Amino acid sequence: MCVSAFGVSAFAANYDDYKDADTVKTDYAANETAIDVVTGLKIINGDGGYLNLGNGLTRAEAAKILTVVDLGTKTADSVKSSTVSTGYTDMKGHWASGYVGYCTAQKFLAGNGDGTFDPDGDLTGYAFGKMMLNVLGYGFKDETVQGTTTVTNKYTGDLWEVNVLADGTDIGLFDKVSSDLAGKLTRADAMQMTFNALLHTEKANAKKYYSVAKELEIVAVPSTDAGTNEGRPTYTVMAGAKKLTSYAAKPDYTFTAKAPQGKDALVDAINKELGKKTADEKLALVAEVKNEKGEVVTPATAIYNNGTATDKYSVAAGDEVEVYLVPGSKNDVQVVVATSYALAKVTEVKPLTAQQIKANAMNDDPAIKNAKNWVTLTIGKDTLKVYDTKFAGFAYEKDQYVLVATKAGKTDADNVVLASAAAETVSGKITATKGAEVAVDGKYYKVSGLDLKLGTEGTWALNKAGELAAVIDVVKASNEYALVYNGLKNTSYNEDGAPVDAYTAYVVKADGTKATYSVENKPGSKNLTNLGIGEDGKVAKATLSAYVLNDKGELVAATSQDTIATATIAKKVDKTNAAISYKVTVEGKEVDKTAYATSDTKFIFFPVDKKAGPDQYKPVVVTGYKNVIIEKDTVVNFVVDAKDNITCAFVLAKNGSEATRPQYAVILDKDPVVTEPAPE
Repeated sequence: MCVSAFGVSAFAANYDDYKDADTVKTDYAANETAIDVVTGLKIINGDGGYLNLGNGLTRAEAAKILTVVDLGTKTADSVKSSTVSTGYTDMKGHWASGYVGYCTAQKFLAGNGDGTFDPDGDLTGYAFGKMMLNVLGYGFKDETVQGTTTVTNKYTGDLWEVNVLADGTDIGLFDKVSSDLAGKLTRADAMQMTFNALLHTEKANAKKYYSVAKELEIVAVPSTDAGTNEGRPTYTVMAGAKKLTSYAAKPDYTFTAKAPQGKDALVDAINKELGKKTADEKLALVAEVKNEKGEVVTPATAIYNNGTATDKYSVAAGDEVEVYLVPGSKNDVQVVVATSYALAKVTEVKPLTAQQIKANAMNDDPAIKNAKNWVTLTIGKDTLKVYDTKFAGFAYEKDQYVLVATKAGKTDADNVVLASAAAETVSGKITATKGAEVAVDGKYYKVSGLDLKLGTEGTWALNKAGELAAVIDVVKASNEYALVYNGLKNTSYNEDGAPVDAYTAYVVKADGTKATYSVENKPGSKNLTNLGIGEDGKVAKATLSAYVLNDKGELVAATSQDTIATATIAKKVDKTNAAISYKVTVEGKEVDKTAYATSDTKFIFFPVDKKAGPDQYKPVVVTGYKNVIIEKDTVVNFVVDAKDNITCAFVLAKNGSEATRPQYAVILDKDPVVTEPAPE
């Protein structure tokens, strides 16, 4: 049995008093319930006030765990104080001597064969798994030869690891264990394996059955309201009369809905999504059954959507659906829990004040106790303010989109985000439309609530169903062009102490003038990439781009109204040749094209070689192909109109003696010859 990712303890965490308790949620969230229970039972104690979950489990610590699992906590305490010799030379006076002696006598573990035990040595996952399976009775088997019965252990010989893996996997011993079983087992994974063992109540061997269940009682709490784990069947872990924690049961089936279905077709949707076709396979919703006294014998299938009981739920595309069967049944559905996500925009991230953090530290709810910021979300026309602890596991910032599942009918004060995830984004150009779908650079997406036009270029956020559902950035069309040849990044800090990155672009425009602009840098936008500026602010390769200036005067890459191309000159361009060959990508394939310079083409000569120093030269503009000489192998960035004519071309000069290089001679010619217009 595993713990659902949605399982939330109903009590204060038992590990909270450890100095590194915060690492449980940040680094070991999958093991949180196991850590909560095992520390609550004092099966594993801390080390100097720390859990040290990433450290290895020692052989001595393993002996204590095995003893508690086999005998229970109270009886295990009496074993600890045993003065019976272990038989190991390195265990005299050791704190775990009693545990090691007991486990050795029960054949749960053994020494090194040289009279030592090595109590501080690490264990592999296989080794600890073998020990735990021995406790649960799986390792021992009776063999009778000629009337004599002996007890042997199948976890010996060359295949012992294979047998441990097979048995451990079969009973769920290794569920949620992330360590490589052949490598060092961490304390976190040791706690998970211990928890998995405590939940295993089947007798593998009548002669060997652990007794901890007498004082650790697993009680199933019926799902009668959405206040308990949003309607999931819930278990409460008891140690005597003390409640340790509660957790949601593992669903029998889960799926992400691909298409919407009405309530009347809910069970059909479930069977379709799970691929159940025959009558024997298909699941069924259960109607309420009462006995002669009017008492409910079998409750009707309960349906919960985002923590609210409902009889009107309809599956929506993208919903995460969990199906729980009636215990002991393979077809009857006890509970359906659906989690619907909305696309939300982060409109503000505001740090809590020192006073708020201090006050929250006294709260038992981890979502409040560990909060550092208020996060304001916009969902459609609604606004919601929640703590940042609701967004663990992924980065977010202002103006970014996230996916959130919220409890219906609740207010900000309830801190109602049940689950969250980062929203995926798509950037590119809409190259085709087909019914309710559009293709972004060739890949089709459904659209939700947006009016998208062919040729639009931008960045969009996807909802849980994978539909384009929100505009992050739309690249405007422009016939203004500039060559971005250099950049700069400056980092400052806002009033909250958070770093703020600002970028500057150095450009040469199509009229030959140089300019400097601040660069728009929105979260999720690819504006920097489109302008050829790296995250470090540097430009590795000069980039020609269409551009616009936003209302702040910042540079924004735009969709070109013409074709922007780059070519290495294959045949010298001069008064006898106006053609330049280049390649474009059409539907994923490269296509050869030819563009033609005219008497109106503006040639902007500009040295971009770093050694030359871009500020040492001024761009020189020459109009007309007959007035230039551009030698073979020179790199040219240029703009081509719909008639295949080149409107402007940036000739990228290199460091060297321009006077001796023909292709740059025009730079030195202050009075170029003006020619007649070239023939069409």
